[in-house]
Amino acid sequence: MPKKVKKTPIVVSIINLKGGVGKTTIAALLARDAASKGLKVLAVDIDPQSNLSQSLLTENEYKEFMEQDGLSIVELLNGYKPPSQQHLAPTKIDENQCATTSWF
Repeated sequence: MPKKVKKTPIVVSIINLKGGVGKTTIAALLARDAASKGLKVLAVDIDPQSNLSQSLLTENEYKEFMEQDGLSIVELLNGYKPPSQQHLAPTKIDENQCATTSWF
């Protein structure tokens, strides 16, 4: 009987403290290539500008995402939502809100 091989995830981090060196482009290209080969991909975009998300989603998917009232990963990590037209000051995130927030 063949030995069952346990598949472990591969973690790739694109890190550089300097801006404009292609981190987002490389991350998007690696994610697209892996997905095109049938691999399951999780691309985490912690940039408040959401450039990786914009590059991986279609225009309609991105518009739909932006119209939702869900939390971004940046807001979850910071523990508050930034000021908005409804709330002039940052608002603390309720722990129950975190468990129900998802887009996919």
